[in-house]
Amino acid sequence: MRMRKGNGGSDMFEQCLIHGVAAIHYDPIESVDLSQYSEAELPNSWSELESSQSGSLRKFAWRIKGGDTIYVAESYPSRLVGVGRVRGTQAVAGYHYDPHTPIIDDDQHPWRHLLHVEWEQDFEAIRYPAPYCAQATVLDLEGSELRKIQTLLARHRKPNSSRGPSSASPSGENTADEQIQCRELEDWAYTRYTSTAVKTIQRRHVKLCNQFTRWLTSNGNTSHRVERRNIDLTFRQGGLSYLVEFKIAYSGDPKPAIREALGQLLEYNHYPRRKPHDHWILILDCQPTADDLDFLARLRMLGLPLAFGWPSVSGFEFSKECPIAR
Repeated sequence: MRMRKGNGGSDMFEQCLIHGVAAIHYDPIESVDLSQYSEAELPNSWSELESSQSGSLRKFAWRIKGGDTIYVAESYPSRLVGVGRVRGTQAVAGYHYDPHTPIIDDDQHPWRHLLHVEWEQDFEAIRYPAPYCAQATVLDLEGSELRKIQTLLARHRKPNSSRGPSSASPSGENTADEQIQCRELEDWAYTRYTSTAVKTIQRRHVKLCNQFTRWLTSNGNTSHRVERRNIDLTFRQGGLSYLVEFKIAYSGDPKPAIREALGQLLEYNHYPRRKPHDHWILILDCQPTADDLDFLARLRMLGLPLAFGWPSVSGFEFSKECPIAR
């Protein structure tokens, strides 16, 4: 797969790496949600695509599945620049249409056709001699070409690179940093974070916590207390107690972050000898989707005192259920 605008155009992979996605763009279908169509029922604008564009887009939208490995290559010079695993349900199309995509090219075109990908963060580009059909954007790799790529990767990977959860400290107990890492890596058999990626998540946690703490202080609340290495925070307001959980939507998709946060919030409030808080606020680093907010409404109907918050230009925005937003 290549992620470049046109032939020799601007490289889009760095943006994709930052936001945890793979992206593709062709003008005729820029604003068409392909999840509403299939290979047997194509949108009207499909006929405006060139044959090579049509082939690449078919693979991207309907044939790449959750759990698939994708490789990103450059043509000049010919090299592999990225490896990632598609997020999502095994054997189900990973395609996602995002009308508010963060991927924007130099001509201000939004790249709305996405796959959520867990990229190998510490990957170092390696020479890729005589690539198969290098001019195509998305390729199905044949057996010999796939073996060639895997051989190249095996020769250049760091022998001690992290592929799974870290082990406990020599004392047999995890340090605070290891506890954070283990928490982020609980589902490592499905989505494997490298040690570099975990450190990035930790830094973003701290930044988000500090940002919210400053916001609280600027709004007159000085009773807050940061707990567990910037993972959560407590404060009181109007005689009520609040527990705030911070989560990074590392793939750009809030859903996995919400899923993880729910388990932690239930434990913090309802595990034996825990004192429940009056309100729970999950602070995400991006705005939740309409489906996320609908899910929140259903959780509140079950009696969970949960609300969402996220950074905005003015500071923070909150779901309508959040008391501190009133």
